Amino acid sequence: MLITPKILNGSMLKNVSFMILLLKICFVFSQKIVVVIDPGHGGIDSGAIGINGMYEKDVVLKVAKEILNLNKSIFDSELDIYLTRYTDTLISLSDRSQLTKSLKADLFVSSLSIGSYTPLYLAHHSPEITH
Repeated sequence: MLITPKILNGSMLKNVSFMILLLKICFVFSQKIVVVIDPGHGGIDSGAIGINGMYEKDVVLKVAKEILNLNKSIFDSELDIYLTRYTDTLISLSDRSQLTKSLKADLFVSSLSIGSYTPLYLAHHSPEITH
């Protein structure tokens, strides 16, 4: 996936809203659900870098924070959501796991995006690639 501002401003919001709506439907008859969202990478670990220089660590953190905002503004904080990181810091895998266990989370969501060094349009139109 190529990371672009259009993805951040348009379709990503729809995906985040759909995820929260799905969680709400799944847990409508139970107690307040504890969700831990792990925006991957952080700190010195940038993850994938988009062609426009955007870092994966920044994109997934923005998505996670948008989920928090939507939970508050649209769903009146029906889900009890925590992030493994709220700033650009690198959190070890064991610390992420420990946080999830200590909160007794009902759901753990790891948020990453997949980088590609070859734009998709080249892969579909390149003569050396056969289908």
